[in-house]
Amino acid sequence: MLTEILEGINTFKVEKIFLLFAIIFGFLSIFVTPAFQVPDEYAHFSRSYQVSELNISHSPDDIPTAVSDVINLNRNIPFNKNVKVNIQEVINAKKIAIVDNAREKSFLTIDVFVPYFPQAVGIKISRLFSNSPLVHMYWGRVLNLLMYILVS
Repeated sequence: MLTEILEGINTFKVEKIFLLFAIIFGFLSIFVTPAFQVPDEYAHFSRSYQVSELNISHSPDDIPTAVSDVINLNRNIPFNKNVKVNIQEVINAKKIAIVDNAREKSFLTIDVFVPYFPQAVGIKISRLFSNSPLVHMYWGRVLNLLMYILVS
């Protein structure tokens, strides 16, 4: 019986196993990890948002105020083991909407733009049906995962 199992395993291609694991664990990682709890995610999201607006030169160097508001909700949590994400705050953060004219300076120092294209595409897609920066952030994560899988 063990030899039959081992023979069955040999028929699987490594790339298919990788694809399966990348999809399962990638999507788990996207949705289990709270927003802006990855180091520097707030800065990378801000830059991705700028690139989604086709602002590749930091001119003007600003982002919608709602993006900053959502980012600042959880700024005290990373690397602080005593502070946890409150699910009600996440639900409330989803309700924060982008108002076209309300913008503020981003103070970003990230000059490159090419690595942000996958996230920017995700943000651009989500802007077609949502005005929530939190939804945009998760769509950016999804497109980043898909690009990782594609190039792997």
